[in-house]
Amino acid sequence: MRTIEVTDPNPAWKTAFAEEAANLRAALGGQVVDIHHIGSTAIPDIKAKPVIDMLLVVSQVESLDAYDETMRGLGYLPKGEYGIPGRRFYIKGSEERRSHHLHAFGLGSPHIGRHLRFRDYLTAHPAEAQEYSQLKARLAAQFPHDIEAYMDGKHGLIQDLDRRALAWVEERMRLPVIETPRLTLRALSPRQLEWALHALPQLEADLGMPVLPEISDPPVKRAISIKLHKMALAQPERYAWYTYFLIIPQDQPAGIGSIGFKGEPDADGVVEVGYGIDPRCRRQGYTSEALRALVEWAFAQPGCRAITATGVLPHNAASQGVLAKCGFTFTGQDAEGLNYILRKQD
Repeated sequence: MRTIEVTDPNPAWKTAFAEEAANLRAALGGQVVDIHHIGSTAIPDIKAKPVIDMLLVVSQVESLDAYDETMRGLGYLPKGEYGIPGRRFYIKGSEERRSHHLHAFGLGSPHIGRHLRFRDYLTAHPAEAQEYSQLKARLAAQFPHDIEAYMDGKHGLIQDLDRRALAWVEERMRLPVIETPRLTLRALSPRQLEWALHALPQLEADLGMPVLPEISDPPVKRAISIKLHKMALAQPERYAWYTYFLIIPQDQPAGIGSIGFKGEPDADGVVEVGYGIDPRCRRQGYTSEALRALVEWAFAQPGCRAITATGVLPHNAASQGVLAKCGFTFTGQDAEGLNYILRKQD
């Protein structure tokens, strides 16, 4: 029978996570995108069951199914989705006595941001963390051998904390809307990017306009998944550097394309831009107009000194023309394609 034990905070939990994360990286190699310490043992100064909760991010969660024997060799019991679609769940130890829980999700899963928001919100709000800590201690004392009752007792507060954490993030977001003579560039929130991946009609309902199929192309979906993961690790005030801006004509409102940066400017003030537009809307100057507007916005932000565009296919004359119109300079070609740069003029 499994005994529910809630103990005082222990600094060894952080070390235990780091050691296990290193073991998983060594065993899984290129499958690993990131590993995060989550759950109560990751939140400072609160009581927790002495089980290290870990969040494994991989490119495709289904690819982990081929590693079940590898995971067993590390002491884990593979449990499949275990009630959450799109997850792979593993217990280290036995059903009755476990040391680690591993929750694995593919890039773009909304569960990644939810887990990280919960951890970061309670870390930033110690009084609410203590409220959660005290509830767990009471429930463990009341239901020492009834895990369902223990989990049910936490459920309401966890849902409430999830809502508070999301509101806390959304209150801090700075997502600009950029107007040009013919276009609106609207920066999408993480929730809107999740809808673009998993529920396009919900995104369209939220925006009040259709979104053309370009945003559903596999390369764009892959890019959105990467953006979502980077945004989950960034400060919400900086999300505009990570998200996509939807390109919307003002005379016929619809999302016809997307444009955005691949993160914040680096130590040299350099940032990379990427863009795409629905084929039916090309040759109308929309991409050039959107790029000029985004360049102007970026150079108005502190720390941005140059913008690059890399991996442009040699046969993509349209994209090369857009970059030339916007003042980008060709810097050479590598295995990925043609490379360009635009430097800020002092």
